[in-house]
Amino acid sequence: MTTVEPFRFSAAVTRSGVLGREIRVVLVIAALALAVATLPALASGQDVSVRAWTNATEVGDDDLVTYALEVRGAPFGQVETPEPPSTTNLVLGRTTPTAGRATTYENGELVQSITFRWLFRPLNVGEAVIDPAQVTVAGRTLETEPIRIAVEPQASRSFRAAQPPRLRDEWAAPPSDEGLAEDDLMVRTVLDSDEVYANEQVNIEYQLLFRDFIRPGSSRLIENWEAEGLWREELNVDMRPTPEAVFHQGQRYSKITLMRASLFPMRPGTHVITPLVVRTDVNFAHPVRHSRSAPDDPVELRTDSLTIAARPVPAGAPNSFTGAVGRFELETRASRTEVQAGDAVEITARLKGSGNLALLDPPALEAPAGFTLYDPSTETELDRSGSRLRGAAEYTYTLIAHELGEHTIPPLEISYLDPQTGQYETLRGDSFTVTVDETTEPTVTQAPPPDVRTEDQGRRYSTLFAIAALLAGIVAFWGWKRYQDEDQPGVAAEDTSPAPLARARHAAQEGDVDGCYRALDQAVREAVANRSHQPALGQSRQKIARLLEKENVPDELARSIVQLLQEVEEARYAPPSERPAQMQESVNRASSIIEALATPEN
Repeated sequence: MTTVEPFRFSAAVTRSGVLGREIRVVLVIAALALAVATLPALASGQDVSVRAWTNATEVGDDDLVTYALEVRGAPFGQVETPEPPSTTNLVLGRTTPTAGRATTYENGELVQSITFRWLFRPLNVGEAVIDPAQVTVAGRTLETEPIRIAVEPQASRSFRAAQPPRLRDEWAAPPSDEGLAEDDLMVRTVLDSDEVYANEQVNIEYQLLFRDFIRPGSSRLIENWEAEGLWREELNVDMRPTPEAVFHQGQRYSKITLMRASLFPMRPGTHVITPLVVRTDVNFAHPVRHSRSAPDDPVELRTDSLTIAARPVPAGAPNSFTGAVGRFELETRASRTEVQAGDAVEITARLKGSGNLALLDPPALEAPAGFTLYDPSTETELDRSGSRLRGAAEYTYTLIAHELGEHTIPPLEISYLDPQTGQYETLRGDSFTVTVDETTEPTVTQAPPPDVRTEDQGRRYSTLFAIAALLAGIVAFWGWKRYQDEDQPGVAAEDTSPAPLARARHAAQEGDVDGCYRALDQAVREAVANRSHQPALGQSRQKIARLLEKENVPDELARSIVQLLQEVEEARYAPPSERPAQMQESVNRASSIIEALATPEN
């Protein structure tokens, strides 16, 4: 691969307004490369589809509603993380969706699909509506249909009856065909358990099994499976899998994993998993017994319905139990233990392991007297690479110190249910002793009188004076040169934005997400520091809000600043698939905010 470094116009070229031959050639090559790179995206965009669904259209007023938005047929990198749809009579659990990827065979290729999920909770009995959601794919905006949900009193809800057949290792065979036997091709469903605790992880896998003389040509997902009352997280599968030899009911098959997911029952009761329907083209690799021939039409494979029985968690749960089921470890840390009055201390708790991390509320932290505690922020990292979902949830608590002296922040506790033992386990973090001192003003140390200065000090000050004079000359020359450049017609204006904002704009143009948002964070904080004459780098959003309030910054502008800092933080630490793609929009907003902060009347 040939890498072309970005180039910049020289001052001479800019003044003359004429591009050299070399630059024109580079521009032509770049335009052709961009056109060629765009063609596959345009071609694939014709096959992109989007749909939305919920885990149920009739729920109780204590149930949770899972809203899923699936984009199918587009490369993952072309799909921008959508905003949650607006709703009526539903409240959103978390603005950042979970994202799961899946693949299916089509014409010998694996077609990618990505599904975003949000969790909603009903507000009142009656009708709830989820408005159309919009998602941008390769620059195109696609929209879903609205969904209406009936919310009933929880007491009137009845769970579905359990199904009698055994549920593990279910498989679906094709209809009988004169050229294809029932046991030649099938979709097998492997469920690792059908009896679990509420909120316990259950893993399901759909496998395509075929005999050695069969070559599946194109497999299309006709009907996806649904699971009412189950939170669902897709796991990764190989993009280009190699068929694996397995034995099923004493016979040898080749296996390809079509789909894998982790499920979490959100309440006790019986939960039904609807059938999965796949349509597959079948080719024979070589002649087989009795001179059979491959079927002309695609074969439709349908799995059976499955059920999962979720039992309530045992009685006697500790007060620090918030619904965690699995196996976890807890780490805690403090940002600092020596502060001045009015400063912030951040306590970070990192819970990692295997379980229902995405559904947990932050554990409670007790603030000592003399501190103000703000609502914690939550960041969740999920590892989908294995056969089970693992990950970590990080909770950050911000405390503002008010009273002087030593204060002890008690250890944070969280309890979880170990499903293997059926016992509750309690994790405790560290306690932290924080020393709060008085706010000190910066002191200025004066130089000694001239009569007590030593000869060495005199030489040192002479050297410093010479350096200062040299720097002053350089600055004067730079100012004169800039004046000359601005005075000449045809000279392009330089980017006069603050340095971090200019870096952010350049990073956005280069597609550097992390660099863009780091520079945006610095640019906004420097603007706040210039307005308040107080340090803003490294301060919490709550401290920033107080600085703006002291400077009588209008509420609307202050809210915009805090909201932008929050979006920047979420974008920097979110997984790549969940990072916002509209970096230029964030840069423009930051530029407007910085300009407004610099205006005295604001």
